[in-house]
Amino acid sequence: MSDCGANAVTREKEGLSYVSRSDAWYAGRRALVLVASLLTLTLSLTMAPAGDAAETPDKLELINLLKAGEWSRLERRLEAYQSAFENDRASDQLVEAAYLAFANSDQYLADHLDRWVGSAPGSYAALAARGVYYWRLGWMAHGSADAQVLTRAQTRLMRKIFFLAAQDLEAAIEIRPQFSLAYALLFDIGMASDQRDDQTFLMRRGLRDVPASFVIRERYLASLEPAWRPRWTPEQALSEIARFTGAIEKAATRFPRLRPLTGYEHYARAQTLFAPGHYATAKGLIAQALNAGQYWRYHGLAGRIQLQEGRCGLALLSFDLALAQRPQDAALYGLRGEVQRCMDNGHGALDEWDQALAFDAMEPRYLLGKGEALFLLGRYDDARKLLDQATFYGANDAAVRAARGALLVDRFGQFDAAAADFKLATEIEPGRVDYWLGYGDALYRANKCDAMAALATYVRLCKRSVACSTEDVAWATAALDEAGRSACLD
Repeated sequence: MSDCGANAVTREKEGLSYVSRSDAWYAGRRALVLVASLLTLTLSLTMAPAGDAAETPDKLELINLLKAGEWSRLERRLEAYQSAFENDRASDQLVEAAYLAFANSDQYLADHLDRWVGSAPGSYAALAARGVYYWRLGWMAHGSADAQVLTRAQTRLMRKIFFLAAQDLEAAIEIRPQFSLAYALLFDIGMASDQRDDQTFLMRRGLRDVPASFVIRERYLASLEPAWRPRWTPEQALSEIARFTGAIEKAATRFPRLRPLTGYEHYARAQTLFAPGHYATAKGLIAQALNAGQYWRYHGLAGRIQLQEGRCGLALLSFDLALAQRPQDAALYGLRGEVQRCMDNGHGALDEWDQALAFDAMEPRYLLGKGEALFLLGRYDDARKLLDQATFYGANDAAVRAARGALLVDRFGQFDAAAADFKLATEIEPGRVDYWLGYGDALYRANKCDAMAALATYVRLCKRSVACSTEDVAWATAALDEAGRSACLD
């Protein structure tokens, strides 16, 4: 399935025509829904750079030490990274790279981490590792939904898991006040839990204890982005980012490793232009950000824009530049999987999804992406199993449900099951017009009469939205007219 060239831009911005009823059209439409859902799963994979590439920790090795119960060796390894930072031999990005080995959704890690903490209750490393694990699961509970539209069930689960993470991270700080990563991840928790005053307090407290920290400043900047500051106008949020990067500029005279963050305002502005499709301006801002220093997030955003433009080769280069700074990053491997799909390279896509799952075993995006790759390679039973696994953590994630629904229609022809997924997606995010269109289409293909309410909702929402293509609305309207003249009203 290709998303290259001008066709990718058309599908992303407008969608394919609902006038044609050919199988090729259906495949294209499902491709649109799937790609849009996978690319908008915000997952929340907000990991920081890995420090000096030559010293980057091997995440799989650290996980294997944990599973083998070799806790003393594991702790010595982790302590070496923290000591290197405290002795000014490395950035605390190196510390973060090591501990993010435990930001792995493998459900079996919890028991190993509990045993490690139980064997060494005074170990900040053990507590921090378990805190990172629960931090990751908290973001998975948050899902891909906008921060302001979480369901009550999502909010309760997210807060419960984040509470466990915060307990461990705060305990780690009590034992080792220079453990800057704990402050940084507590920012993330506050960002998702709408505790913004606490974040400012934590930033000041963290920089008082760890003035050289890169990760504290980075996470605080992320918490200031417009998407996480709904009470501010976007310009207010960006102005606050500019103010804070000005402070970083001064700090960088003492701590040169902070220099790349001085370009963060340009990056944040580029982020605000990415969603509405102002790609050229956004890329110009990314270039300005990179003038401040090489930083994986800047390259990553450039790659995402290039992918949306269908410039697959350039996107791959950008993601490779990000990976050079940030080896073993699951999210970047996931994006490379999207690039391989863009290039119609099924085996290459499968390899990338496998790499991503090696570092984040139950992330729904990667399971869905791998499932599609397996289907295209003819491994249908294996593909279907992965689609089911995606709902282990994505049961209440609208984008996961929509992406799975798209695959069930396009690849498996299971329209009733797809309709159930799209129905749940519309219940979680009732304002998403594309979910209503997918729901109506799945129902239409199962039983035209059952689709009337969903398609009517889609048409009604489109009257207030610029996100609908005229072709989609025309098809939905025609389908409703046809149903109105048929036995559906009998």
